[in-house]
Amino acid sequence: DTAEMYGWGAGERLLGAALAPVRDEVTIATKFGFTADDWAPDSRPEHIREVVDQSLRNLRTDSIDLLYQHVHDPAVPIEDVVGVMAEYVQAGKVKYIGLSNTDGDQLRRAHAVHPISAFQTEYSVFARESEELFPLVDELG
Repeated sequence: DTAEMYGWGAGERLLGAALAPVRDEVTIATKFGFTADDWAPDSRPEHIREVVDQSLRNLRTDSIDLLYQHVHDPAVPIEDVVGVMAEYVQAGKVKYIGLSNTDGDQLRRAHAVHPISAFQTEYSVFARESEELFPLVDELG
């Protein structure tokens, strides 16, 4: 599990090199959704395409097993975000899509566009707020 913002490509390049010999034996997940200059959310369709294409090169792979939107971007409708992600699934460059750090409304709206296979959120004995989303996650499968 990596992301564009983990070293702004350096983390993905390290993983790509390390996993190349065993690529068929591992599951690779990566995320998009931030700008490098001020760490603001950025899920504009053109940014998603730029990041995913670069992630494929960095990771030395033809497909990403699981692609996440890293954080909700209030400037871009989730339907547009998932629409671009679904284009990569249809092209065979992404197998599954997921959301990270979002809420139930966004998750439900996203799932209406394309099945959301993974939902990543903070959860621990100190942060139990996400428990209220468990019924929705179960409902959506």
